[in-house]
Amino acid sequence: MQVRYRPPAGATPPAGLGGPPGPDGFVQVYVEDAVADVHRLLHWAVTEGVELDGLEVTRPSLEDVYLSLTSPPPDGHAATPATGGGTESS
Repeated sequence: MQVRYRPPAGATPPAGLGGPPGPDGFVQVYVEDAVADVHRLLHWAVTEGVELDGLEVTRPSLEDVYLSLTSPPPDGHAATPATGGGTESS
């Protein structure tokens, strides 16, 4: 799932739920457990008294999934299959 929101300037969201904002000021993170992670984010916002403008939780589109499967990793190196050393069994 994708969580997208615009934090107030100078705010530090919980670990794993923040990051550098894009050109539009929105932070975009991908989470495994949307319920738990959004709960953690909202709990932080209430505790700190901050607003999360434009908060959205969405499923990735088919295009997003395709691009994640076909794009090289962020480090720019294509994954290579493991070779040699082991024995294969059928």
